[in-house]
Amino acid sequence: MAPRSSVRGTRFSVPLVRSTRFSVLFLWVFLLAITNVPALELRGRVVDPDQHPAPEAALWLVQDRVVSAAKAGADGTFRFEDVAVGPVEVVARKQGLALGGYTGFVVDDGEILVQLARPAELPLRILGPDYAPLAGARIRRMMINNLFHVSVEDLVETGFPQLRSDDDGNLVIAELPEDAYLRFTVTHLDYADANVPYLPILKSRQDIVLSPGIELRGRVTASGKGVARARVAVFVQSDKGDVGITETISDAEGFYRVCLPDGEYRLAVRHPDYATPPPQPVLLADPRKAYSADLTLLPPRIIEGRIIGEEDVSMPGVRVAYRVGNIVYEETLTQPDGAFQLKVGTQKGMVQVLPPPGFLSEDTATITFDLEDKEYARISPIRLIPLPEIHGRVSEADGTPAARALLSSLNLAPPFWAIADEEGRFAIRLAAVPGTADVLFRAEHRLRFLRADFAFDPRKKEAVEVKLTSFDPDLAERPAEPPHNNLSHLVGKKAPEFRCDAWFNGVPLTLTDLAGKVIVLTFWGGFDDSPTAINRLAELCALHDLLRDIEDVAFVAVHDASSEPAQVEQYIERFRLPFPVGIDADPFVSFVNYGVNFIPQTVVIDKKGVLRYYRVEGRLLELIKALRRRG
Repeated sequence: MAPRSSVRGTRFSVPLVRSTRFSVLFLWVFLLAITNVPALELRGRVVDPDQHPAPEAALWLVQDRVVSAAKAGADGTFRFEDVAVGPVEVVARKQGLALGGYTGFVVDDGEILVQLARPAELPLRILGPDYAPLAGARIRRMMINNLFHVSVEDLVETGFPQLRSDDDGNLVIAELPEDAYLRFTVTHLDYADANVPYLPILKSRQDIVLSPGIELRGRVTASGKGVARARVAVFVQSDKGDVGITETISDAEGFYRVCLPDGEYRLAVRHPDYATPPPQPVLLADPRKAYSADLTLLPPRIIEGRIIGEEDVSMPGVRVAYRVGNIVYEETLTQPDGAFQLKVGTQKGMVQVLPPPGFLSEDTATITFDLEDKEYARISPIRLIPLPEIHGRVSEADGTPAARALLSSLNLAPPFWAIADEEGRFAIRLAAVPGTADVLFRAEHRLRFLRADFAFDPRKKEAVEVKLTSFDPDLAERPAEPPHNNLSHLVGKKAPEFRCDAWFNGVPLTLTDLAGKVIVLTFWGGFDDSPTAINRLAELCALHDLLRDIEDVAFVAVHDASSEPAQVEQYIERFRLPFPVGIDADPFVSFVNYGVNFIPQTVVIDKKGVLRYYRVEGRLLELIKALRRRG
C-alpha cells in the first residue's frame, strides 16, 4: 500500500528513505559488483524534441557508481566503450533542453535513442525540523518519469550541475521535461536523508522538511590499511526483509560518515577487490552521543564458473550469488562468455544461480560449498534450460469443460493470470519459477463457486487435468489492518458518490449510471509502482477480460488528482487498462468522500449501490459472483 499523493499543499514532511525494499536474500542486489574486464560497447543518438540531432550534448554513463563522460557528435551520435555486462544509467544534457536518459541492463553491444524534451523546472525550499530554511542541502539522486535515473551525487564530479539549496533554502531542479514527475532524495550534512516518492512539475514552490539525524562515523580497512571508495550501505530490518535506506562511499583514507534518525541498523560494506564481511548491527539512540563503527573487508577466496544454455551456448548477464544462510555476501553477473567470478570471505556457503526470465537450472540452482583452506575453486558449468509450457484442461466434476476458467498462480511474484479457452484448455509459459520445486496454481469457474488448486513441476512436460469442485466463498467482513484504509464505517451503507474531472476509455460515469450493476471501484495512482499496486492492476485487467460479456458487472478506476491528464493517459497505456478511468475532481473529492489515504484501494458495491466490501485481497472474483447472485 502506498500513501496517496498530497503535494497540492505548500508544505509536507518527507520520511526517511525506506521506499525501496531489498530482501535479506538479495542484500547486495543494488550494490552489484562489476569485477570482470568489461568488453561491451553502447552506442546511441541524442535528438531534440523535433527529432533533429542534438550536437555537442554532454553524456554520462554510470555503472557501479563509476562515471564515464562523452559528447555527442555533429549528428548527435555517441559511443561508450568498455561497458560491463550489467545495469547502466545514461544521462544526456544540452543547454536549453530538458535532461534525457536511459536506464537499463546491458548484456551485449547495443544502441539506444535518447530524446530531449522542452525544459521546465521545479522550485523547492528545504527546511529543517523547526521550519527554518536550510542552506547546503543537495539532491543526491532522482528518477524522472519512472524512466531513467540521474545519480546527481556521482555526476557532479564530472561536470554535471550541482543541485544545492542557497542561504534561503531555495533549490531549483531545472532542465526537467515539461510533463515530468520525479522521485528524488535530498541529503544534508546534519540531517537524515529524505525521500520524495512522487512529485509532479508544479509552478508553486514546494517545501521539503528534513528530519533530525544522528551522526555515525567509521573507517573501512583491509589488512590494517584504509580502503578508498568502499561502499557502505545502511539497512533496517522489516517483516519483508532488509530495507536499504542510504549508502555512502569511503574517502581516500577509508573514512565514511552518514546521518541517520535514531534506530537499529545494519551496516554492510563492499569493495570489488575484497570479500564482504557479515553485516554489522548498530544502535543509534542518543543525539548527543558520538557513534562510530569500523568495518573490515576480508581477504578474498575466489570461486569461478560458467553458465551455459542449450548446445553449450554462453549465457551472459545471469546473476550468481554466494550466500550464507539468508544473507548474500557476494553477487555478480556472468560475462559475454558466460564466465563468472565470486570473491567470498567465508569457507562455507552456497553458490546460487538466479536464472533470467524464461529459464531455470537443469539440475539445481544452489551448490553447497566448503572451501576449507583453499583460496580458489572452480565449479563445473551450470546449464540453464528454457521453462517448459504448462498446458492442460479445466473441467467440472462431470467432465464438462470449464469454459473461460480463470487461472492464477499462488506462489509466483508477481502473480500470473490466464484464462482458459471455451473448451477449458490452457497453455502457460512462465517467465520465472519460485524457489520451491512446484508452481502452484488455482483454477476457478468464472460464474459458479467451483475451483481447484493444483501443482506443476516446471521440469516436467506432462499435461495437467484439473477437476473443479464446489467451495464456500469467503464473504466475511475483514477488519482493517495498517497500513490499509479503514472503510468499515461505509460497509452496508450507500456508497459515496465519485466525481472526476476527466475520463478515459469511455464516457463520464456516476453511480447512478451504473445502477443495477456490481461495481468494482478502484482508487489508484500510476506513480505507485509498488508490487501491491502493479499486482492489483494486473488482477483487475484479468477479471475485466474474464467478465467482459457480463452486463451486470462494471469495473471503474479513479486516479489520484495530483496528476495531469497527459500523465494519466501514459499510465493507462503503460498498464494497458481496458476499463473506464477518471481523474479525481480536484481537490481529491472522491478520495476524501471514501476516506482513501493509501492506494491502491478497491471497493465492491452491490446492484443497489450499497458498499459491501473493501478488503478484497485474494477473493475479488468470489465477491463479485456472490453479489451478482444477490440481485
